[in-house]
Amino acid sequence: MDLERAPEAVIERILAADFDGVGVSLLKERRASVAARMMREHGRSFEAIGFVRNADDLAWFIERAEELGAHHLNVQLVSRFDRVWDAVRLLEQLESLASRSALPVYYETHRGRLTNDLLSLVRILRELPTLRLTGDLSHYVLAHEMPLPVSDDDLERMRLVLDHCWAFHGRVASSHQIQVPLSAPQHQGWARQFQQWWAEGFASWRSRSGPDVELTFMAELGPPHYAMTSADGAELSVATPENDCLWVVPGSHRSGQIFEHVPDRRRLSNRNYLEIVGQDVSAQQPCLMQPGDVLFFHSYLMHRSSDNVASCRRSAVVYHYGRPGTRVISPEHAEALARVNRWIPARRVSA
Repeated sequence: MDLERAPEAVIERILAADFDGVGVSLLKERRASVAARMMREHGRSFEAIGFVRNADDLAWFIERAEELGAHHLNVQLVSRFDRVWDAVRLLEQLESLASRSALPVYYETHRGRLTNDLLSLVRILRELPTLRLTGDLSHYVLAHEMPLPVSDDDLERMRLVLDHCWAFHGRVASSHQIQVPLSAPQHQGWARQFQQWWAEGFASWRSRSGPDVELTFMAELGPPHYAMTSADGAELSVATPENDCLWVVPGSHRSGQIFEHVPDRRRLSNRNYLEIVGQDVSAQQPCLMQPGDVLFFHSYLMHRSSDNVASCRRSAVVYHYGRPGTRVISPEHAEALARVNRWIPARRVSA
């Protein structure tokens, strides 16, 4: 999804998927304005995200978040210190300013930020017991290479963090990866651990929140570099029915026909996608794939994919092979395909 050039279309897809809101950086001026307007028009809310070094930064982000009508301000603390006491002093200054804000201010647990280290954060929380956090627990699992089962000491530390969380970012990590596919069998232990932590965090929040407040949980899926990628930068991911794997009708290519088709009728489908009509597809089967798998099939084979309704993306690289001399059937089709296809020679090399 192209969030930079087409934020309206992206947010339309988010709304169509029935999310209650979005998270958006206030440093992206147009994106933030579009998100605020569209969330307001649809009765939804948004989390404003700011990157703060000092009190002056926080004052600007609070003012901007209030202007746009954000649900709350999520702060990533860019400043980092060697001594915990210096971090505490900065947070005391920020908290004095945040206490006068018209909207809640939370500090995100995040690698590369003041909250980078779980051990240091525990000491900070003991000095500032009223500090409110946005809990992205994935960073601590990775940064500390936590094993499964998680040690009692780390569980106790995470419990203290959960007791200070007033919002959550939902991504599942493992000891060695910041983002793992939820459907992969090898990651089910971590998926269960995160679900348990979130359940504990929700229960803790309910015990200390008022009757008319809202808890936000942002389903966070980072860009490809958050996951394992191939040499060309493509994300390696599993293909399942939930995340829009390919479906095929076995043997349908043998007829040699190009079946009747129309432009894809889904409201937010990709440009130039086509939809076959008037054919029996009851024999269709899903092509379940693991990272690194390759699928070959004839171009006349009836195949489709649908909308990704999973909490993880599916990424794939697609190649079409044609006989030498193959040409597009009309100038109109050639112009349309030129946007998405690039034909290059494929040479057969003998063993």
